[in-house]
Amino acid sequence: MVSTFMRYRIFPVLLLFSSIWTLSACDNVDSEDIRTSGIYAYFRASADNENQTYIFADLRTGPGLFADKIILSAGDTLKAGMGPVEHTLSRDGNNNYVTTFDINGSDAEVIIGLDRANDTDAPNSRVTLPTGFAITTPGAAHVFNRGEDITITWDPSVSDKNINITIGGTCTASGTSQQLSFSRDVTLSDTGTYASAVDVVMNARGQLDQFDTGKNCPGYIFLERKTDGTLDPNYGKGGSISASLSRRINIEFNP
Repeated sequence: MVSTFMRYRIFPVLLLFSSIWTLSACDNVDSEDIRTSGIYAYFRASADNENQTYIFADLRTGPGLFADKIILSAGDTLKAGMGPVEHTLSRDGNNNYVTTFDINGSDAEVIIGLDRANDTDAPNSRVTLPTGFAITTPGAAHVFNRGEDITITWDPSVSDKNINITIGGTCTASGTSQQLSFSRDVTLSDTGTYASAVDVVMNARGQLDQFDTGKNCPGYIFLERKTDGTLDPNYGKGGSISASLSRRINIEFNP
């Protein structure tokens, strides 16, 4: 039999779990039941190679992950355009809306529009993708040794903007098969060059002395430019539209 003392201790815990479940659960609602003035829109265009641009859209009843997702219904559609090419976005397994253009995204404008059958359209969310670039050094599959510097160059540079750089990898722990990951992230002026010591990168999580020195570690260099666009003002709950253009090469580390 549960004592009165234990009952009073358990009850607040049950209330806490119930509250967490309530906060974390969100429902899906049909767009026909929501006015455009009640929609929060999150749009993103991303180009991660030279010939494709990926479009992502998430419509909700408000900001944050706990807001209900909006499912397009009753003839409502999302469309994206790049130059003369227009696509209708398709719903994915997570109730987001996506499409892919086989177009080089460099400096290209993306327009995303919501066409509504029985309410106000929101046709004019716009963003311009960043200028494309190539990683010129190091070459793919280059092996970096402890005590060296990793010097990265890319072209062209855009010195009045910023660029995000991530260098990372995964090593095998000495004496085990455990995989230990590490990464170093920096945001800096887009000058076309950056350098970091190999030891600093590999020790980003304080694991440098745990790596198996008999096995090379697969790694990568990832560079990303970002821009913000202008969201159609008819989305009454607000939102954002942004774009990114990235380049990645694979490298190796010798621990």
